[in-house]
Amino acid sequence: MSLTLFIALGLLIVAALGLLFFITSKQKFAILQKQHVQDSQALATLKSQIAVLQDEMHEMHSGNHAMSKKLKTLMTELQALNEKQQQLAEQDPQSRFYQSAAKLIASGASLEQVMQECDIPRAEAELLFSLHQR
Repeated sequence: MSLTLFIALGLLIVAALGLLFFITSKQKFAILQKQHVQDSQALATLKSQIAVLQDEMHEMHSGNHAMSKKLKTLMTELQALNEKQQQLAEQDPQSRFYQSAAKLIASGASLEQVMQECDIPRAEAELLFSLHQR
């Protein structure tokens, strides 16, 4: 074989390999480009979902804050009502006997003990027992 033919054959092989590399690279580039588009779309979807979740979290936080304020207000009002109820109960001497009787009944005292300690008649003690033992 002549040297020129050998060189021409070598150049032809190099050109074929170059063409094969170019085609393969072009296919890989198209695949990567398609994957990039898909990834970009997925990223946009995720960003949109994150924005929606952030809005929902903000709404929940605002709602919790408002509920917390309302609960504090209600607790304050309840405490004031309890104090007023206690003051009213302490003003009426007869109700003190009934409150003491209710506490005794709740602690498991007998009918006789309630009658003696609260100085109330049997009928009233029995009535209190029937009311507070439910």
